[in-house]
Amino acid sequence: MRVPIPIVIAAIVVVLVSLPLAFKKIPKNNFYGIRTSRAMSGSSEQWYAVNQTGGYALAIAGVITLLSCLIAPRFLGDSHTVTLFCTGVLVASVLISLGISSVIGR
Repeated sequence: MRVPIPIVIAAIVVVLVSLPLAFKKIPKNNFYGIRTSRAMSGSSEQWYAVNQTGGYALAIAGVITLLSCLIAPRFLGDSHTVTLFCTGVLVASVLISLGISSVIGR
């Protein structure tokens, strides 16, 4: 019953990368942020609104993954099952948060 450290690190990285977006610290650019057609072609306010929503959603995804990785070893059997479960939670939660951002960013 081990905590999958690489997945925990990935969850922490997701949270750390999302916070500047959530707090509107990243100006419009072509490399970092939620780049939908609305965010890229609209005003700076639209960019910040889309990225703030995406940043919060990604932060929540990271926290959900982190909590899952800390709790899962108590309920699931071997470390392989825990790692697969936590990987699934990370992928699903990030995809859902990006989907939410994409829908809002249209």
